[in-house]
Amino acid sequence: MYVILAVFGAGMGSFAGAQVWRIRAWHLASLQASGDISATQKRELQRLSKIRPPKSKSGKAKLSDDRSKCLNCGYQLQALDLVPIFSWLFLRGKCRSCHKFIGWFEFIIEVSLALAFVLSAVFWPLPIETVWQWAYFVAWCAMLVPLAILFAYDAKWSILPDIATLFFTILAVLVSIFGLLASGGNFQDWILGISGGVLVLSGVYAAIYYYSRYKNGEEGTWVGFGDVKLSVGLGILAGSFSSGFMTLFLANLLGLLVILPAMLRGKINRNSHIPFGPFLILGGVLSFFIGKQIFYWYTGLYIG
Repeated sequence: MYVILAVFGAGMGSFAGAQVWRIRAWHLASLQASGDISATQKRELQRLSKIRPPKSKSGKAKLSDDRSKCLNCGYQLQALDLVPIFSWLFLRGKCRSCHKFIGWFEFIIEVSLALAFVLSAVFWPLPIETVWQWAYFVAWCAMLVPLAILFAYDAKWSILPDIATLFFTILAVLVSIFGLLASGGNFQDWILGISGGVLVLSGVYAAIYYYSRYKNGEEGTWVGFGDVKLSVGLGILAGSFSSGFMTLFLANLLGLLVILPAMLRGKINRNSHIPFGPFLILGGVLSFFIGKQIFYWYTGLYIG
């Protein structure tokens, strides 16, 4: 089962990596159409134009011509170039045609999702035997794909694309519903639980966003509105006030552990813009598996 999950995870990682570049190409194209594009973004769009499908006579892009290509020379990748992980290792991360290094991004996202699928099965909180338990687990693995896209996109460009956030939120709802059915929980408790999770996560970030926008303007907000939208799905996934709080705590703790050393070394300062989506995502995933244990341990320690 672990081998199968690793293979599927690597394949979904390859898919997620390709979608990151496609979303970026479409995003830049929309900025160009609106006239709100910088010179740097124009150069990036020109490079990404190799993977954008050409337009037909009607003016619409032909999705049938949307194929994975080398961003350096435009070489259309063949079947042997698209085997997750192994193609990158065999070609040593280089294009078969122009022999230029394509980067670590594709390899990292493929390995990461392969590990995420396997580790999800290892630490899964329920047996995987009944139909609903299988649906719960499959929906979770499917949800990891848009989460990987959001993680990578925000880390690279400090933006959480709405299309990926929407798919994540829909799948988070399915994960929550299947989790209720798999565990035989109470519907009323489920509604109250996800309401509490959304309130503590999205509510806190919405308050921070609107207050900082009121105080400093749109360019001076302390969090992006994309983080507010992402927190809705994470709140649904948390499923309770305590798990939502734990997601909030873990996300900020991880952010502190990464940002504080960089500040001490002078790499960033208090006015630097740091993408917070990856920390939210990691906090949400960790909270799903170990959030309740940490919460009960801490409250038990506090009560004595």
